[in-house]
Amino acid sequence: MKVDNIFHTKQYSTLGQAVMRLRWRGVVTELIITATIFASIALGIYPYGYDRLRRRIVSSKYCRIYCICVDVILICLALYAWPKEKLVNLERIYYWTLVQLLSQFIIAVNISALFVIMWTNWSEYASVLGIIKEFATFERTYFARHKRLATTCVTYANYMILKSLAMVLRNISYIYVVLVLIPGMSFAVAVVHTIAMILVNVISLVVFHFYMFILATYRYIWIMKQRIKIIAASTGCRSSQLEINEITGVYIRILRLCQQYGRIYGKLMLLCICGVASLNVMTIIVLLFVWRSSENALNMMYCWYVLIINTLDFWLTIAVCELALGTAAQLVELQRYFNNREHMDAALAREVSYCWE
Repeated sequence: MKVDNIFHTKQYSTLGQAVMRLRWRGVVTELIITATIFASIALGIYPYGYDRLRRRIVSSKYCRIYCICVDVILICLALYAWPKEKLVNLERIYYWTLVQLLSQFIIAVNISALFVIMWTNWSEYASVLGIIKEFATFERTYFARHKRLATTCVTYANYMILKSLAMVLRNISYIYVVLVLIPGMSFAVAVVHTIAMILVNVISLVVFHFYMFILATYRYIWIMKQRIKIIAASTGCRSSQLEINEITGVYIRILRLCQQYGRIYGKLMLLCICGVASLNVMTIIVLLFVWRSSENALNMMYCWYVLIINTLDFWLTIAVCELALGTAAQLVELQRYFNNREHMDAALAREVSYCWE
């Protein structure tokens, strides 16, 4: 009896620890999402307000005006940080070093991205707000019934936490450059470096929005996949057809949102990914210079630190896309297994056929 009591006590303790970890992951994930929304509004990426009571993004003309002003200020700062002596002698471009070319390209990408952000916020204001409201509708309707299942999606929380941690650690590396790596930096150089840090964070936040969109899509698809598995295990293949049809309808709406998101943010994402890739290449070149010219152990550790963080950040973006695609393919296969068009109306049957083909 004592052995059995000890076994059950350990089992309950392990279960309690697992539940606490799930709750903490949920709390941290919510904090990351809230912080991202506020940072996006502050840096002029989102021209919307945030209702704290209802915890949702809302339309706001004051935030729209503020967003335009911030974008204009950032463009002016980027033009100030642009090395002007190189712009005067464009005919001598063949003599530029790779670092000079990359720095010019990165600033040009940042300025172009800011113009695209302004244009998107102005021309697609209602469309982007519609996508956000559609996701909020998903949370309040179908997925609100499966909150307990949603908390068990550990992969969603882990990927969100790792990506935000990589962004924070990258900002720490920028601070290290100003305070330690380049001693005696002049005020003008420090200002330019700070401007570059802000611009890189704007680009990183835009990429993080794409990352969050893919992760949210993955989480919805994962929940629907688990629900289909539960239905198959408990009631058989041909029962609970109403929920199967509901899952199919939600999945079709998610596909349409993905197409709409790609149409709105496709060019901006291409610019931002090019900027991030160029920044990573330039970072590797600078790290090689630091590695060869410095014998300080702290600077050597800094090189490994930046290399690991940039590799992790780049890998996470690719991995989450593969994760979402793989989960969507599994969901489609499960939907095929439950396909019973006799209980569907004609419009839904055509949509399902279109999505599967």
